[in-house]
Amino acid sequence: MNNLESFINNNREEFDSEEMKNGWEKIESKLKQKKDKQNISRWWLAAAASITIFVSGVIYYNNSTNKSDNTVIQQPVDGNSKELTEDDPSYKFQMDQFAQLIALKQNELKQNQKKQPVLYNQFLKDNNQLDSSYTYLKSKLSANPNKEILLDAIIQNLQLKLDLLNRQLQIIKQSKNKKTDNEKNI
Repeated sequence: MNNLESFINNNREEFDSEEMKNGWEKIESKLKQKKDKQNISRWWLAAAASITIFVSGVIYYNNSTNKSDNTVIQQPVDGNSKELTEDDPSYKFQMDQFAQLIALKQNELKQNQKKQPVLYNQFLKDNNQLDSSYTYLKSKLSANPNKEILLDAIIQNLQLKLDLLNRQLQIIKQSKNKKTDNEKNI
């Protein structure tokens, strides 16, 4: 063993070639790149966690404030659709049409408030969630350079609200029909 060690020590220069040095440098650079990627992925993970916590907080806050706001269904599109759609009159027309239809359906729904208060309160929560989304979209519209996407989202929100009101009125109608059928059978 001593002969081998002395041979290696005496001929060390021949063992330490340029290829070996370059090989170690390559390995070190790859390890450094891997470490950098791990740091970046940790930042993305932290950002995703922060966003998730923020969104959860907003949803919790909206749900807790909607419980105390059981007075009246809000009408999301007021007479200010002009300020939302000053650049494109086709959006104004659509929004005005939705506003009229939503107002009619809300009045129809309000007429059933006293007859079925529990159902009305549940419907109120659903409507308030869509109203808060509408308000959020409306607040972002003035600061956003791509208004067309936000206007499309606002119109989609109004369509959802109208669909929701139609479904709610159908449920009330079905409930009334069941009551009259039950009364006839008695």
